[in-house]
Amino acid sequence: MGFSTYAFAAALLAVSYLFVSSITNVHDTLSADDLRAHAGTVRDSKASSISIASFNSTNMTGQLKNITLYVKNTGSLTMQTHCVDAFINSDYIDPANTSSTVRPGLFNPHLWNPAETLVLELLHEIPVGEHNATVISCLGDSDTMAFNASMCGDGICHGGEYCGLDDDACTAGLICHVGVCGPGCSVSLTPAGETDDSGDQTCNEFGGCETDSCVCDGEGGCCGAGGSVCQRGTDCCSGSCPPPGPVKYCAAFP
Repeated sequence: MGFSTYAFAAALLAVSYLFVSSITNVHDTLSADDLRAHAGTVRDSKASSISIASFNSTNMTGQLKNITLYVKNTGSLTMQTHCVDAFINSDYIDPANTSSTVRPGLFNPHLWNPAETLVLELLHEIPVGEHNATVISCLGDSDTMAFNASMCGDGICHGGEYCGLDDDACTAGLICHVGVCGPGCSVSLTPAGETDDSGDQTCNEFGGCETDSCVCDGEGGCCGAGGSVCQRGTDCCSGSCPPPGPVKYCAAFP
């Protein structure tokens, strides 16, 4: 006995249901894969983070600057050392003009592990002055830092500059101190009561102040040591040039 109209319709409905179900299942499977991939990307993006910790940009001659950026991996993911793009102001730096190393690089010098610092060296032509550096990781994280491009030996010690020739630029009118240009100006004051024999200005038993024997006051100045000949209290570090007699001497200091 052949199919009845009702039987044929029921069979057709069943086949249609199976076809639609199979298509739906395939779609659901693809959607789940897509969602997992997207979730992984979002998870990696949230787990990755970078921060420019410091810089150095000092040249001896010309405008072509060697710019070094110290970029820390502050996230929880390991990245490749080439996993960054760099911009100076709005200029993209060609990878051919960049090099990178990892510090401390204990595990693998080509992997940028969490808490490690990527030393990114860039070659770019910029004038002396303030600029912006931006680093973008391959996972989309970015950080921007303002920095000073400087010229060694120009008598100016910019922030981040390393230049012994510009040490004197860190004097700030002080006599008893040690000035160092690197990174930027740093000054160490000579302790009170000690002498300073370095630099263009000295403070010692032979001079540097109005009396015949001078010492540092601990604040970068030079003044009369205890027992040195004085005319007034301001000649002495102690602030006291007491009488009696035609010859007076500074009170003890410090």
